[in-house]
Amino acid sequence: MKFEISTPLGFTVRTSNNYWQRLITKHPDIADLEDLVQQALSNPDEIRRSSRDEEYYYFT
Repeated sequence: MKFEISTPLGFTVRTSNNYWQRLITKHPDIADLEDLVQQALSNPDEIRRSSRDEEYYYFT
């Protein structure tokens, strides 16, 4: 397990090492920002629901 973060919405986001590697392959700009990703999930400035799929949220 790479990390496990509780969100303010009451669910937990779990990310494995393999999934993190796939994410940074697709989005190399976040490779060194793991701490900020975790912070955005646990204490976001904003949470928006995806306009394409209501099951997905954007944490910023």
